[in-house]
Amino acid sequence: MEALGYTSYGAGKWNLGHCNDAYLPTSRGFDSFLGYFSPGIDYYSHEPDQQNDYTWGDDTGALTDMLHMSQSSYSTVSSANYSDSIFADHVLDVMSNHDDSTPFFVWLAAHSGHDDSSFSKPDGLWTSGYSDLYEDVQSVYNLSNTRGHFAQAIMVADAVVGKVFLALNQSLGTSREFVMIVNSDNGGYPCATHMRGSAYPYRGSKFNFFEGGLRVPGIVYGSGSILSKSMQGGSYNALMHHVDWVATLRAAGATSSTGDDDLDDSYDSVDHWSGITGGDAQGGDRTLAIALEEHSAVLIHNNYKFMYNVANASYFPDWETGLNGDIACGGTQSNNFIFNITSDEYETTNLYNNADYSDVISALETIQTDLLADLDSSYYSTQVKGATTSNDAANEAFWESGGFVVPWGCDYE
Repeated sequence: MEALGYTSYGAGKWNLGHCNDAYLPTSRGFDSFLGYFSPGIDYYSHEPDQQNDYTWGDDTGALTDMLHMSQSSYSTVSSANYSDSIFADHVLDVMSNHDDSTPFFVWLAAHSGHDDSSFSKPDGLWTSGYSDLYEDVQSVYNLSNTRGHFAQAIMVADAVVGKVFLALNQSLGTSREFVMIVNSDNGGYPCATHMRGSAYPYRGSKFNFFEGGLRVPGIVYGSGSILSKSMQGGSYNALMHHVDWVATLRAAGATSSTGDDDLDDSYDSVDHWSGITGGDAQGGDRTLAIALEEHSAVLIHNNYKFMYNVANASYFPDWETGLNGDIACGGTQSNNFIFNITSDEYETTNLYNNADYSDVISALETIQTDLLADLDSSYYSTQVKGATTSNDAANEAFWESGGFVVPWGCDYE
């Protein structure tokens, strides 16, 4: 986006590496970022869910995971506020102070809905309208605490989206148009500890490779005439991966004055913007490598999903227990699968042992072999990106920061 003249702001979860400054979001295209690094944090204390304390010398203390980063430095953020309240306020602040004459990009990775401890409804984001809605939902489903907390957290996420959307709408007085995208990163997890989600009627859940873990919803809103009337209220059903947002957002942000919007061939990203805005669907004859190793693989090629030596998973329609039968959320015995996920999106019929699909199986196995042959060894990271209690360099950096999770200078790959 920088090449198109955009300033990029970020907030929320950055669980993509932080042991070296080179892994920080401000080294990966963002001009500024406020957020956390761990897989999860406490909603109010922001204590990380993995290593939650440090020891250096005779000092032992609790850790806090929240930094405000710029291109040249970072500072710690001390606050007992609800995490998404901090992120929403930050995003609203950078938007309101941005120069109206230049474009900007905002990425907000909300915390609400993650299976972390101490969730309670934040006063600043919870309204009587949400209380009424929750009572309606509760009266129908009789939710347990874990399901109820998840429902409340998603309503809080909705409030964050609403505040940002309202601010963007109010900016239209500056003749600014905008695109707003809301999408999930994975399916629900019915075996969660604090907040129990559900991917039903899809098979499986978060942490496995069935559609319940991979197939997620998304909403695209465009102000003014960005989306054609034929697309408003419609749907776009092409095969799309998260990495495709790179090319898609670049195409959406380009104008006649910014020049070429195409990425070079080194980017594994497909531009779907023309399809989203009413043109032809993109990404047709394509293979997505969801997982790729010599002894295990998950590939999606056109209509077919090939799962080789992958843990089985079932359906979880019982929202109270999150379990159905003997198959747990993480999956059990490994097996081979092929599904036509266009005609069988709920993955009820495994075609792997069906002789009528032997050519399809052979073609997908050949694709797996070819992809492995072309795979650069650098595809797999050997550098641990998270800290452990025995990591002296990390503990010293945490101590020097006053008990905050910060980079500690690991080797950069």
